[in-house]
Amino acid sequence: MYIDINPYYCNYVYMKTTFELPDNLFKQAKVYAAIHSLSLKELFRQAISEKLTNAEKNSPEKPWMGFYGEGKNFKAELENLDNLIESEFETINYEEWK
Repeated sequence: MYIDINPYYCNYVYMKTTFELPDNLFKQAKVYAAIHSLSLKELFRQAISEKLTNAEKNSPEKPWMGFYGEGKNFKAELENLDNLIESEFETINYEEWK
């Protein structure tokens, strides 16, 4: 995902945040960052970016399309429902209209 930001309006687009990590995960992150000559900030930025990129690749473009065609096995039921609705709308209760 690429966000086009006009440089004339803003030079930097960052947001500071705070989150909690279990101690063992934080220690693992520090070790990994040190081995790979990364700051924790850069490690977390890369990890989040990679996670989001993989999520986009693995998710369908239109998630709701996964349900498309699911009702095709209910054709007879849908016809019965349509007929029931049609018959109800054709019925007039004259008492309600007084």
